[in-house]
Amino acid sequence: MSQFPTEAVCFHKKLHGSSQAILTRCSDGYYYAVKFSNNPNGVTSLAREVVISRLARLLSLPVPEYSLVFVSDWLVRESSGFVMISGERLIRYQAGIQFGSLTPYSSIRSQFATEYPPSRPTDTICNIDSFAGMLLFDLWTGRSGTRQVLFLRSSEQQRHYRPLFIDHGLNLHELDPTTTTIPPICGGGRYYGSIRGWGSFEPWLTRIEELDDAAIENTLKHFPDEWGISEQWKEIVVHFLILRRATGRAALSSLRSSDAKPFPNWGKSPERTRATADDIVPELRRSAASGEGA
Repeated sequence: MSQFPTEAVCFHKKLHGSSQAILTRCSDGYYYAVKFSNNPNGVTSLAREVVISRLARLLSLPVPEYSLVFVSDWLVRESSGFVMISGERLIRYQAGIQFGSLTPYSSIRSQFATEYPPSRPTDTICNIDSFAGMLLFDLWTGRSGTRQVLFLRSSEQQRHYRPLFIDHGLNLHELDPTTTTIPPICGGGRYYGSIRGWGSFEPWLTRIEELDDAAIENTLKHFPDEWGISEQWKEIVVHFLILRRATGRAALSSLRSSDAKPFPNWGKSPERTRATADDIVPELRRSAASGEGA
């Protein structure tokens, strides 16, 4: 990766979330969700995004590609309407090297990506097994909240959706290996119906357990100097990941017996090989009737 692989050209809109990222068109023609080094969560949150992106792609999980994005002082000045809110203060976005998560948008009006689950009877979620892999990954990397996902399709006529797991700011948030965090369940657990046993978490369970120290250490290298990521923080993260590498089975067992009960079909014979809207819509309706959020 070169020092400046892409440069921000135009700010389009401020995105939801505590990091207050901006949807930005860059010089390579793509749109990125750009998180800035002076965001309220601190510059370390950018390093967490980089590490988790590297680890997830190493394990073949569907997460966005990322890039370092150079934001010029000129663009910040010309985009004076974009400001961060920190408490009661308004803060200008900082120029320099930022973190950019590649979005699936070919334009800001793209209709082929949505945060809402497919709802038509003919809709199909492809690669539904990746929800199990991402849950295991988030348990390993200490995610402290629910997981976000986009559903992508290739055209207006195409009713087959594939998941893309986004926003890793809550991973590696609490670096005490013994700390229990909020289970990183996606969609209230509605995507885990295909989980029947330990085999549903392969190949990710074995890949994590067999990941060598050097591979983990390599994900903690090559941050921009101006981010000032300390060697001490890197060492703590490496130690954390290595210690938790073999705890996946215990973490899943604990989650399985918790009040969340995310694996309702554990031990049952498989009746379907694909998840369709028929699996999801009834649960959404039950949630709406009970007044619960999606």
